[in-house]
Amino acid sequence: MERIPLGCSNFDSLLGGGIEKGSVTLIYGEAGAGKTNVCLQLARNVAIGGDKVAYIDSEGLSSERLSQVFKGHEESIKNLLVFEVH
Repeated sequence: MERIPLGCSNFDSLLGGGIEKGSVTLIYGEAGAGKTNVCLQLARNVAIGGDKVAYIDSEGLSSERLSQVFKGHEESIKNLLVFEVH
């Protein structure tokens, strides 16, 4: 089973190497727990790997935040498809 690492060794270890690729994973928690950051990091790592990512935004993702997350890998943003549902 292939996994997508988050890039945080402790978190990746806890998850057995990352999030399972090709599956639907529910990430939930209280406001401010870091759910959006986890999802953005996963999206970034997949996009950098050359795969397409569908990111469903329900909070108003700013282009500034995307630039921060993809810093150093700006060319990979083309692999990110953002759908806004708010």
